Amino acid sequence: MPNRRDFLKQGTVVGGVVSLSSISLYSGKLSLLGGKAHAKEAEPPPSPIPEGWQPFTQNLQAPLRLIPVPLDPPPGTGELLPEDGIGAQVGSEAVSNGIAQEFFDKRFNLSREDVPEPYKQNLITYQLTMREFMVPMFGDGFPKVPKVGYFGLSDGVLDGEELPMPVPAPNSTIIARFKQPIVVRVTSRINVEASVHLHGGHNPAHSDGFPDFYVLENQTRDYFYPNCVPRHDGDLSRYDNFDLSEVPSTLWYHDHGMDATGFNVSRGLAGYYLVTDELERELMNPEREGGQVLPNLETDYGVFDIPLALSDQRLNPDYTLHYDFLDHNGRLGDLFTVNGFVQPVLKVQRRKYRFRILNASNARWYTIRLSDRQPFLLVATDSWLLPEVQRHRKLTLSNGARRDIIVDFSKAPNELFLENIMEQEDGRGPKRINPKAKVRLMKFEVEEEGDEDVKDNLVIAEGTKLRPHVPLNPDDVQITRTFELERRNGAWQINDKWFSPRRADAVPALEQTERWIFKNKSGGWSHPMHVHLAAAQVQKVNGRKPPADVRFNSDLLALRGGDEFEILIRFSTFTGPFVFHCHNLEHEDMRMMGVFDPRPVGYLSPLDGKTAVDSSISGLEHEPDDDDVFEDLDLSPIEHEGVGHPHGDFEAGGGGVAPSPDEKEQENESGDDRRSKRNPRGG
Repeated sequence: MPNRRDFLKQGTVVGGVVSLSSISLYSGKLSLLGGKAHAKEAEPPPSPIPEGWQPFTQNLQAPLRLIPVPLDPPPGTGELLPEDGIGAQVGSEAVSNGIAQEFFDKRFNLSREDVPEPYKQNLITYQLTMREFMVPMFGDGFPKVPKVGYFGLSDGVLDGEELPMPVPAPNSTIIARFKQPIVVRVTSRINVEASVHLHGGHNPAHSDGFPDFYVLENQTRDYFYPNCVPRHDGDLSRYDNFDLSEVPSTLWYHDHGMDATGFNVSRGLAGYYLVTDELERELMNPEREGGQVLPNLETDYGVFDIPLALSDQRLNPDYTLHYDFLDHNGRLGDLFTVNGFVQPVLKVQRRKYRFRILNASNARWYTIRLSDRQPFLLVATDSWLLPEVQRHRKLTLSNGARRDIIVDFSKAPNELFLENIMEQEDGRGPKRINPKAKVRLMKFEVEEEGDEDVKDNLVIAEGTKLRPHVPLNPDDVQITRTFELERRNGAWQINDKWFSPRRADAVPALEQTERWIFKNKSGGWSHPMHVHLAAAQVQKVNGRKPPADVRFNSDLLALRGGDEFEILIRFSTFTGPFVFHCHNLEHEDMRMMGVFDPRPVGYLSPLDGKTAVDSSISGLEHEPDDDDVFEDLDLSPIEHEGVGHPHGDFEAGGGGVAPSPDEKEQENESGDDRRSKRNPRGG
């Protein structure tokens, strides 16, 4: 079957764009209307339903908790599994001391021995293998569905051994601690190129899952997660001055391979990555003065603190996953799964539970509610705890979004359902909230009243304080960038450009606040935008105050047709390249993505439209003093062709020293840029 990349590469280039002819698709045909290509969607056959299957009969399983393992050879040795082929590796300077280099600075003349506790922590290492497995989506005794997942040592079961229970999807959860660095060694046993992105993480570029920093079949790559956050206001005068408002809580990792993200994620390449720090662990402490607020992640994971990944699926008649590579509207399914199981059931006690709800669907949006209309408590949006607990009866999640909620079952009926009341007919985006079109996603069976063994120590209510929020100051904005989201020639563009991994579309100055404006000008299509590396603080939605659940830190901007979002954002710690993109994964794969490359004030990005950067270099740089001689990263040649836009071929190689501001004036690639007088050179 033709794939999306072949379609782009083999298309006829006319006037610098791809001209689409009549190409047969699995789900329809392309026709030329008014000189532009439009997909005439034809509904694929409905998914098969096994005879005798009934919903809400299969028990829900939480993703398995990953267990650390020693890595051989150790990270940073340069001798990584040579018999399997060597992928790009984390540089030894990043991990050799067993502590994130980001937690201290050579400017302070601190050695490893000088770093005080609690910053002196040992490196934690994990190993994951991307491989196929069989999912009992309908339960035991029914046909299993082949999927792909991330597997490692989890719950005492070695990768490769037969698992003793139904395997959930996502498969593996990593539980991390703020300030404790992690290396995850990923090996591919699948025949599609992949790249792992930790969604919501603050990580160096070599480990952020840049779209063509690949892990290829039978190759291995180390991903370094320092589990750090930016410093307060970019202040480097103190090495421990971290902005704790950006410590994450619920992240997820997923595939980010160029042109193949939608395919890979729909097959199951996703997992949870949960982080705690001293503040959140205190909220989980049963001995906390004033009472325990949240379930204890260490003891209650999978019991009272449960991830719920929502994903819609469509099956072929032979119970394989259906996927149309040339459907650029967005993949919709007709089966609703939670943690990989079709409409499962969860038995719960009459107490409070934390549910970490993730929209892991490619294109479907959800508006969730409980069937008895009971309100619930919202404690986190996307990656971060809120400043204080909010009370809601329904919440909308665009693709990739997360909402952590507390549900109190103490007064609930004996059974209730988690429902989706967002009506959506195709991958273009949601139509409207419609309770009459509700879909029951999963069932909660609540134990009978009067069980004296039930213990619920959680003391939490609307208004309970969680994580203090530090807002960015609009007066500190150094530059405003506008990004217009459009549909052209059958694909997706940002500011009239298709994605190229070799071109920097924005070069923000490190440690400076910027205003980004996203305008959805693509008509009836929705585009949930995701910006890597930093938290976005939404200021306005269509000129008005944003909804309550997105007024603080977010990493998904839920733009529907005609919407305009204004955010403040500040990129810290790491130079790029990083990306921002639509999280409708088919839109992302059809080039609705841009590159930004944070640099110290006044310095240029090496991404000139042709040059490939080394995917194994450290992304950490510090702003030089005035009398410092600044040297850019060593851009070693990379001998591969790249798979960018057909007319975006590049030459391997690149310089080792960036031009200074006096040598070359930086070209504006980012739309409507307005630099303030405080930073006339701003990047």
